[in-house]
Amino acid sequence: MNMVRLKNMQYFLFVALAGLIMISCEKKSSSNVVDEEDGGVKLQFVVSSVEEFAVEEAKTASVSRKASGVTTPQIESFEGFDAVAVSYDEDSDLKYEIADKRAATFNAGNKYRVVLYEVSGTNETYVGQYVLTSGDNTSTIPVNYNRTYKWYAISYNSSEVPAEVADPTSPSPTFNFANRDVLYASGQVTTSVLGNNPLGIKFRRLGSRIDVVFNAVGMSAWVLDQINVDLNVKQGVFNLKTGALVSSSNLTVNKANTDFTYVDASFQDIAAVSVYTVGNESLGTFTPSLKKFRVVQHNSLTTSDSDAYIFGNGSSVIGSWNFSIGTPVKAKYYPFTINLVQAPITIGGVRFARGNIYDTDNASSQASPVRNAANMRRYKLRKQNANVNNYWIGANYHYTDYFRFGDSRAGSAPPLLGSFFNTAADGLDPCNFLYPYDTWKTPTRNELAVLSSASGKTFTSNYMEVPGTGPANSPYPSNNLRLEKKGIFENLLASSPYIWNSGTHRYWSTTNEGVWIIIGNIDWYYYAEMGSNSYNVPAAYGGLGQWAQHNHYPIRCVRK
Repeated sequence: MNMVRLKNMQYFLFVALAGLIMISCEKKSSSNVVDEEDGGVKLQFVVSSVEEFAVEEAKTASVSRKASGVTTPQIESFEGFDAVAVSYDEDSDLKYEIADKRAATFNAGNKYRVVLYEVSGTNETYVGQYVLTSGDNTSTIPVNYNRTYKWYAISYNSSEVPAEVADPTSPSPTFNFANRDVLYASGQVTTSVLGNNPLGIKFRRLGSRIDVVFNAVGMSAWVLDQINVDLNVKQGVFNLKTGALVSSSNLTVNKANTDFTYVDASFQDIAAVSVYTVGNESLGTFTPSLKKFRVVQHNSLTTSDSDAYIFGNGSSVIGSWNFSIGTPVKAKYYPFTINLVQAPITIGGVRFARGNIYDTDNASSQASPVRNAANMRRYKLRKQNANVNNYWIGANYHYTDYFRFGDSRAGSAPPLLGSFFNTAADGLDPCNFLYPYDTWKTPTRNELAVLSSASGKTFTSNYMEVPGTGPANSPYPSNNLRLEKKGIFENLLASSPYIWNSGTHRYWSTTNEGVWIIIGNIDWYYYAEMGSNSYNVPAAYGGLGQWAQHNHYPIRCVRK
């Protein structure tokens, strides 16, 4: 009997074990298991879209000391430099944006934080928070099968890991917004399938972006760097579960050096930076406060003769601008440009440029200038107190510095200069095309004449120098105006090539007048002329028709 019972028990145990094995095998074969832990279910997040920034065109620059009734921002003087501040819509052909900031894409490698809760009725139980990486398909969160979850995602739209949510178990957890491109999304999912449960994240923006562009083309700079500026924005605290703003406060953000990006990689004279402020929250006035910058000015198209000028020391404000921005709108961006301009030297109420104008376009076509971003660097000013010998090497003269009367196109090398005789002047003032446009002009006869009566003039074989006034805190050599003795190109006969005259030194004015004499109406074109120890204005050159105006002289621009 004992043997019979033992055999029965063995049979029963065998059947039971076989059943368990069959059940186990059946369960395993019927599931698409990725990870057997936590029921073999995972949430797999994929960022499907990001709300795109849209430009806000309605904002304008509100600049102090603006003339009454004038809507265009006026040039301002600061410590050693001048500036013109403009907003997006005031100079639409020359607006600048920082690359790769508007695109509604989420780059591979960007980090985002997911905070997860399990839902039961109206209750949400905190599960955990996880840092995931865009483009990494292995970034998944293990969860349980046939459960409901609510998730909340935060990103800075970069590879920076968003800060951890400090109070995830509280009824109203919060996260911070402080000068980041903060993206937010939320959603709910029920894990109805085994394996991966893919979820698409559609991020929306909680802030507004402000672009600040410093443009040093107006300082004839080849390099703009060492920028240091303070920018005011709003920071805030947001409710994690609603995405609503809880509170906000003022924040000053300092941007310097490598924070800036050159707008065009081919040049280093326009630099830009972005800051972020809480969207739909009043900012009122946006006030960039500049504390330092450096410009490098070459004397020619090469870097062999350069001067660097440093403005400010990085600790105190040397220039600030007020932009009326009101209440920035979420997912809008507001671009502002500050055009830096070389400070003039003032003599007798006339504000002279520190160096002569030159035309970088040496093309034989000699096309007239066009006002657009592609041509904004065509005209530059020579650096102050440039050595006259830098303008030529042997017989290879820089014809870029010599203009005929009433023409914006500098001469090119002979015999092309002679071909100008049968070409009408274009009637454009090259000084008008120094950027920012319409800041400078060629002086009149009377404006050049103020140097005749100025006291303290000194003469050398290379230049005349006149004491003037200008900014006290300036890195420039001095506030003395130096006119170099640069010679002229003459066309003595219509059929002759242009002749270099190294002993005559003249500067054009814009003044001409017709005088009737026996042979007809003679046109007189006025210029300033320097001798070894003299300066004569008005001086004039008379001739019939276009002939007299074809001589090529340098120009010293003055402010409008």
